[in-house]
Amino acid sequence: MVDMENLKGVRVFDKLGDDALESIANICEEQEFKKGDTVIKQGDVDNTVSVLVEGELQTEIEIPGFKDSIPVYTFESNEVFGELAFISSAPRSATIKCLDVAKVINLDRTKFDKLCEDNQDIERIVMKNLAILLSERLRDTTVQLRDGLAKLPSKVISRKTRSIFSELSEWVNNINGISSV
Repeated sequence: MVDMENLKGVRVFDKLGDDALESIANICEEQEFKKGDTVIKQGDVDNTVSVLVEGELQTEIEIPGFKDSIPVYTFESNEVFGELAFISSAPRSATIKCLDVAKVINLDRTKFDKLCEDNQDIERIVMKNLAILLSERLRDTTVQLRDGLAKLPSKVISRKTRSIFSELSEWVNNINGISSV
């Protein structure tokens, strides 16, 4: 069980009342990490979503053929991570490491599903908030990828590939019409 106050202001829990937040807090677990600790390892399988309560975490991806992992994002307080595994139970797509001492709240999907058996409104609101978060992150990633590809010389990347990413970016930007909970 964690302090419900640590869940307030976290986007995936927007629009939940105090009773629902308290129910979620009751099934969450808190974890502390030291600087340099690995919080999530790319390729591992679990089904938790996490909230960074305090500290700073860095997302890194390992790419075959590259010697070192590549840092791609830094999480700050109240940010959510691990949402893909929570939704799909697929292997982790990145590694997350501690840049400083950190406190994290973990919500296990199995416990969440059990909680939602009696209150489907909680599930509907949280999953819709996660869908919005994911669409925003996909849109941002697509724009970054498009902008990075646009800087490459045409000899490196074909016009067809540029066109595909341009179309993908436009499509993702059109998803912006999703309404919030």
